[in-house]
Amino acid sequence: MKLSELIAQREEAVRKDAKAVLPTMAFGIEVDEGYMEFDPPPGISEIGLIGRFKDDGDFADEILDLAISYQMSPVPVSVLIEIPAEAEFKDANHIVSTIEAVNAGVSFLPPEVLDDASFERYCQRIEAVTEAWCGKVNFSNVLLPVSSYFQHMVVELLNPGFAASFVPEDEYILERFHNPVPVERSDALKARIRAVVKNAFTDEDGVERFEEVMIALCAKAIDHVEDETKEMAKFQVIEPEDPNDPAVGFEVIEPEAATAETDVRETVVEVVPETPVKTVRKARKPSKSGASSKGKASQKAASTVKKPSVKKPVRKRKAKSAKPKKAAKTTTARE
Repeated sequence: MKLSELIAQREEAVRKDAKAVLPTMAFGIEVDEGYMEFDPPPGISEIGLIGRFKDDGDFADEILDLAISYQMSPVPVSVLIEIPAEAEFKDANHIVSTIEAVNAGVSFLPPEVLDDASFERYCQRIEAVTEAWCGKVNFSNVLLPVSSYFQHMVVELLNPGFAASFVPEDEYILERFHNPVPVERSDALKARIRAVVKNAFTDEDGVERFEEVMIALCAKAIDHVEDETKEMAKFQVIEPEDPNDPAVGFEVIEPEAATAETDVRETVVEVVPETPVKTVRKARKPSKSGASSKGKASQKAASTVKKPSVKKPVRKRKAKSAKPKKAAKTTTARE
């Protein structure tokens, strides 16, 4: 589908129904010759543009212009430049460097007609871009199928059993690589990618250090996550456990002192669902003089349960009338 057709199709759908739900991803989009509209299609968050090249083997200007403008739009769009196997371009290093400069991703598609000759040319292309990609330390975007298989190699180090039984679920990977390429050819391509990657991690003495480097990087990444978690924990606010503080999970509200005729005290328990910590407080037993007793119950004034609070309706309980000479029974707030 051409880009102009995609935009017209989506604009028409929105005109018919302002609340229309549109797919957020579109791939295999061909950019019109001399296309000058730089606003992304409505509702798109990720788009795959078919790469087109000039006679000198460099990207066509409109491809790079769109890749940059889409990512700088008010609602940024992730751009993947899809390069057909039949397209001719400059050397792999130049292509990878250009993709890195525009901060896009790139996908090197397999041949439409997959015979022995076309498959061999494709493997040689992938070997070249793998070598160029391994030399780009700061290249953080996807370069398919190389970056996908590289991740698989790392998983093999951490969890060999999982890696051996892994089946891709990503729709793009399935549609563009997994389904069109027979298993035996796919395995042959992966073996050639692995060889280039291992060679890139071999030092001048001939010692292959891929496993050593990857495990060190994984450990460094884990340490970074732990440091970030500790740093975020410093900003957590611990609320005071004041029974009258609305931040407390359970709040005990006591009305004014009971009259001499009934000597009855009401206890209202309110649940504050917004706070994740619940504090349960026991009502204090009044003494004859009206002062609160300081027994074992007061020593266990609050206990905390670290689990999400459940919203409950406000319940109001009133103790039964007691004889004037006897103290009211203690009303205990329970979760």
